[in-house]
Amino acid sequence: MRFSHLFVLLTQALATPTPRSNVLSQVVSKRDVGKLPKNFILANFGDSYSAGIGAGTFWQGQSPDAGRNNKCARMAGSVPAVLGDTYKDNMEEQLFMSCSGDVMKDLDNQVKLMLGTRPQVATLSISGNDFNFGNVVLFMDGRLLLTILEKNCVYAKRQWLDTEAAAQGRCDQEIQKSQNAINDNSKWAEYESKLHLILDALDDQGGLLYITNYAKFFATDMSDTDACAQATFFKTGWVNSLYGILKMNKNNRQTINNLVQQVNQKMSASIDNVKNGLPASREIVPIDIDPLFEGHRFCEPNNDPWGSDDDRVFFYDLSSTLEANSGWDGLTGDDLWAPEPPEKDSDGLVRPSWDNFQQASVFHPKKAAYLQILSAIQNNLGGRFSDVDPNPSGTNIHVNKGCIVINDSIRCQDGDAYNVAHGRWPTSKATFYAKFPGDNTVDYMVTPGCELHADIPANYGDMYFGEDNCLYDSGGNKVLDQCCQNQGTTQVLNPYFDHLFGPRVPCGPGTDSDSLAQAVGQQCVRIWADHNAGGGGWVAQFKPQSPNNCDGTCWPWPAGYGGIEAIGDGTYGTNCATYSDLNCQNQIGSTGNAVEHHPAVLKDSEGLGHSVKCFFHC
Repeated sequence: MRFSHLFVLLTQALATPTPRSNVLSQVVSKRDVGKLPKNFILANFGDSYSAGIGAGTFWQGQSPDAGRNNKCARMAGSVPAVLGDTYKDNMEEQLFMSCSGDVMKDLDNQVKLMLGTRPQVATLSISGNDFNFGNVVLFMDGRLLLTILEKNCVYAKRQWLDTEAAAQGRCDQEIQKSQNAINDNSKWAEYESKLHLILDALDDQGGLLYITNYAKFFATDMSDTDACAQATFFKTGWVNSLYGILKMNKNNRQTINNLVQQVNQKMSASIDNVKNGLPASREIVPIDIDPLFEGHRFCEPNNDPWGSDDDRVFFYDLSSTLEANSGWDGLTGDDLWAPEPPEKDSDGLVRPSWDNFQQASVFHPKKAAYLQILSAIQNNLGGRFSDVDPNPSGTNIHVNKGCIVINDSIRCQDGDAYNVAHGRWPTSKATFYAKFPGDNTVDYMVTPGCELHADIPANYGDMYFGEDNCLYDSGGNKVLDQCCQNQGTTQVLNPYFDHLFGPRVPCGPGTDSDSLAQAVGQQCVRIWADHNAGGGGWVAQFKPQSPNNCDGTCWPWPAGYGGIEAIGDGTYGTNCATYSDLNCQNQIGSTGNAVEHHPAVLKDSEGLGHSVKCFFHC
């Protein structure tokens, strides 16, 4: 199983704390990065080890794929089911997507079935089916016991004129297939790609992924004379007499345990590969379940070797009594842990050995085992929940001196505050850019003197960016000791750029009147903030490009304009092209060539212009 965890970023700029009223009185006293929201969404991915086949009754919960709860053998005693029940007061929704019989490629569909919902916490257990564990352990090939029983090992079925040596040969072939799959690097590349698939499906702001591995099936204290070495896993009785052929000697058990250990080692290496490239907003927590099964495996020296109904043995065998007393729809597929639809499936508490569900549950963990796994997850998850109630109105960031950029928005003292909206997380992210040279009014884009990725506690109503480039609350206290100190690394909007004139050349003497005489040197461009043009009310004017310079300079107008007037000199014309973006890429209109006055008003449907190119005598 896996979880991944998301964190938050912020950046900062200038100002001295000026006390103002805080909307909320509750204060976050420590950094809450890594904390989970009080109301989270839980997702569970994987195969039968996650679905929990055999563990209790069929799960009756709701999820986007609830129609397949029975078919996927999602059980009430599984880790996802018990985890969801444990945190039901914190959990907004559970997406129990795990499905018995699924292999790694099926994770794509599990993620797709979430319908775009992005969980904050997830679990994953996958890959046993990809490494032929079913065929090594069981005695069927995705079909029913007593029909097609080749490719067997632990539950090897006696064939016509069979010998134990021949059965051992068939077992060795299945073990070799598993070994070949484990050695196949493409399998592990696929595994890593599926980890990324799930991590990418988690909440953008924070995601935690728990990944469980596998437990060795057999006690490590073994000999060639112990009880398991002297019997088949059919144990005794007529079934053993009729079908039992291969004893689980010491070598067989060691070999199968070694396969599990190899899978766990390869899995750990792949997880490390993925973790090395994770952003701070993602976390993987591997859960090693193998130590939890110590003393609780098959063939323990002091226990019933098979422990069918003994919770000291953590795996089901063919004779275990299962709680589920309703029929199972079964699954189609090539995997032994997902038999085909039930030609033979039984209602009732006591299931015979040829029952599909009984067979499919073999060598899967019992409820007692899942409780141990759950406890290991809870030990990590339990302390991660925040007690912060996010402010539904968000947090307003005020600038106390000068100008800064927050994310991609310019904010200055005595201007409008920047609002950081909050979701369910205890902190939100924002980036602050500050320490701009106030005398640079020419460059539209500049590299800031500092850049801060900051955490904004979600319960704050107001925060202040101080003159010392630190963040403060309304009482003048630093917020999480966050200050803008690191040198900026990227170009951003220059908050001191003269958005009305900048380096543009004024139209010249006598051009401040609303009516211009068309004369040499009197060519001009005028800008209106609203959807108007001509006459009074213009907010800026400048002289267009020099004569015959027709490449055009793009003038950004971040505040936006609704009208523009091109004015020629009576002999030659001025022409302006209007654009909706800041970089003169998306043209929305033109004044046309104006030898005299030619106002142009942008339509309401076009919105405001945000950049312009003007030409004279072209």
